[in-house]
Amino acid sequence: MNIFFKLKAILPIILGIIIGGLLFALGEYDDAPGMCAIGLSVGFILIMIGINNTGIIKKGLLAPILLLFFAAFIALLTTAILLDGEFGDNPWYSAFGFVVAIVLLIIVAGQGTVLCLDRDRLGWQNTSVVNHYAKTCKTA
Repeated sequence: MNIFFKLKAILPIILGIIIGGLLFALGEYDDAPGMCAIGLSVGFILIMIGINNTGIIKKGLLAPILLLFFAAFIALLTTAILLDGEFGDNPWYSAFGFVVAIVLLIIVAGQGTVLCLDRDRLGWQNTSVVNHYAKTCKTA
């Protein structure tokens, strides 16, 4: 049986589409952009969990992928709100969103270092991800 049709892989993907779409639609109906963002986030996380359950994503890469996408999402959302003029007389409030995105990117960079240090323990000697990190790793 194909791994994509197993329940532990397909159920989170279907739930992510339904729950994320429902929360987004409710947020759009009530003119609540926060609810729309929550819907997109919940849907994305559930879909990524389903994809992770298929085994496509290598062990240890789910968290960096999620953090990278959320950093981009927060930066783009903050930029859109800033350009729309929603901050009013206090455009410097956008710095909070950009700082959060930068912190997430720093955490992702730290995850790459952890992957670099743990590649032998995880048994990833021959994967392209490890070969990419191996070029940047310092050997003892």
